[in-house]
Amino acid sequence: MVTPYNAWFRSWGYPRLDLNIYDDGEWEIIEYLRSPVVPALTPWHRVLMDIRNTEINPWFCKKYVENLDVEKQHVWDELDRNEERHRQALYAEELHATDFAERAFKAIKQNPELMERIAKNGLGEIDLFKLSKHIPNQRFRKAPKKTTGGIVLS
Repeated sequence: MVTPYNAWFRSWGYPRLDLNIYDDGEWEIIEYLRSPVVPALTPWHRVLMDIRNTEINPWFCKKYVENLDVEKQHVWDELDRNEERHRQALYAEELHATDFAERAFKAIKQNPELMERIAKNGLGEIDLFKLSKHIPNQRFRKAPKKTTGGIVLS
């Protein structure tokens, strides 16, 4: 029932693991759910599947089996590191939102005309499109360049 590759897994301390190899070159790592292994009676499930275009070698199998073993400390350390990174990203996002809200409040507070428009027309006046309507056009226009016969004078 077991393949010759089962000897690799036994030497690494995983006697219930084995390889399942298909005719098209695809292979997968499987785990037998009961011991002893009896052909056609022992249930199994896939641990790592759909491996294609990869040579079957012990280093590849060992790397993935050890990374999937939840009883090893390094797996839990990696999960803790990922959780900490996620927690820091959420904290940074929260700080950014708070900072953005404070700067928006200061910008509104320092612009009495905008405060009057908000009091009169509602919070829709904070929309960027409506804000752009109240900015004088000369702030966006550049002075036209003077040209004389192909020579640009500024």
